[in-house]
Amino acid sequence: MNPSTPVHPAPGRFDGWTCPACQGHLRAGDPIAECTTCGAPHHAACWERAGACRAYDCLPAAGGPAGRSLPAPRGTADAPGLPEIVIRSNEVKDVDIEEVSTRSAAGTAPIRIARFVERRHSRLAAWAFGLGIGGVVLAGFPGIFAVVLGAIALGSILNDRRLKGAWMAATGIVLGMLSTAGWLLAAIFIFWKPEPGHSIPSMSFSGVPNLKDAPAEIRPMLLANVRITGSSGSLVGRKEWLGSGVVYQIEGRETVLITNRHVADPDFAEGRSGAELPEVDLKVTFANGETVPGRVDWVAPGGIDLALVKCSAPSPGTDAPKPPPHVPVRRPKIGETLFAIGNPEGLGWSYTQGVVSSLRTLETEGGEVIVIQTQTPLNPGNSGGGLYDKDGNLVGINTWTRDKMATEGLNFAISMETVDRLLQADGKAR
Repeated sequence: MNPSTPVHPAPGRFDGWTCPACQGHLRAGDPIAECTTCGAPHHAACWERAGACRAYDCLPAAGGPAGRSLPAPRGTADAPGLPEIVIRSNEVKDVDIEEVSTRSAAGTAPIRIARFVERRHSRLAAWAFGLGIGGVVLAGFPGIFAVVLGAIALGSILNDRRLKGAWMAATGIVLGMLSTAGWLLAAIFIFWKPEPGHSIPSMSFSGVPNLKDAPAEIRPMLLANVRITGSSGSLVGRKEWLGSGVVYQIEGRETVLITNRHVADPDFAEGRSGAELPEVDLKVTFANGETVPGRVDWVAPGGIDLALVKCSAPSPGTDAPKPPPHVPVRRPKIGETLFAIGNPEGLGWSYTQGVVSSLRTLETEGGEVIVIQTQTPLNPGNSGGGLYDKDGNLVGINTWTRDKMATEGLNFAISMETVDRLLQADGKAR
């Protein structure tokens, strides 16, 4: 029979321990007896009833007089009233093994005790899970926060056994990454529009050295073309643009050019359709390479995309530009061959050819505008340039084209019939 220490109140270190005899919990201050062999504490009543230590280490070995076994469950003949112990597999993960020192007959000895760890869900894991779902349903940006919070929550759960919810944190991370990637790809698909084909290499402007080799029937139209560049604003918000123009008339040492308003007025495309003249810095380059400053002299009423620009004439010479001929009431016919002169993408004095696709009528605040729909290729930089018939008559001012990613061969020019009507109404006609 194992000896025990005298009955005494349980010290605080035994609070929560399990009595080997009844499997009940000990509380600080309960009357206990400690086995002097193994140091296991018992309820005083349990020790008195059992008459010996019921700890596993003190039970006789298997095959001995009593046989080593755990206390009989409550309600059996061997131990009436003792509780039945049932340990489930899902409870093992919530048990923490702790090694402490206790007194015995031989002094102090280490023993291991099992304590139940009360676990709770991580709030960060729950937030990560919710934001991950929100990133998929609402928008991409909650997914970023789901990834960050999920990573923090997962690290906390792995380092603290009291926390659970690793599956929520991991799911939030996965959903956050998928939603962020998905919405990023969607944004790229919607907003990014790559330029079609190969890009044009950067070229420095060097005049028109090959103009003398142009056929005689189109050479005057090439000479009448000018390159217009503009800039406005401060250094921070400065705008720069490029377009074309046509010599409309020459008044002594001053040249009058006709072009589009959006070439002479950068705010026109942003909805400004009044008749006030824009204050911009324009540069006009002639076919001989000479560049002079220009100023806006007139803009069409009612938001019609036309303007007149005045500048000094180029130096006299055999290649001096002249206004191209035009018949004010001349309307080209569907299927008629036309050609355009302009500066597409800054490549000056370019010639393109096509046919008339249709004649359109556009209703504006400034009245009816006759528009020529042409298959003649136009590109940014052609705006304000001339559209000519096979006889060299100016029939229109190239004005619009459609996005080449969506359409091909849809180009438009304002007819000279409309141009002359507007200029005559304002006393600007030649």
